[in-house]
Amino acid sequence: MKTVIITGTSRGLGASLAAHLIDTAPDLHLICVARHENRELEEVARRKKAKLNFLNADQFPNGEFVDIKELV
Repeated sequence: MKTVIITGTSRGLGASLAAHLIDTAPDLHLICVARHENRELEEVARRKKAKLNFLNADQFPNGEFVDIKELV
């Protein structure tokens, strides 16, 4: 199973990309990184039986970039 990490999934482009991947490639493992969970994405993933995990994180706490690999 391939794993895809998407940042900014609480709304906007990140959420749209995650929703698209859930619809078109439910065999992927999605790790969604955002400040806030997206309950709508979680529900879509549940209905499609897609593997989705949320990582609540801010990539720029205190104005400094955090390497996502360190969070996963």
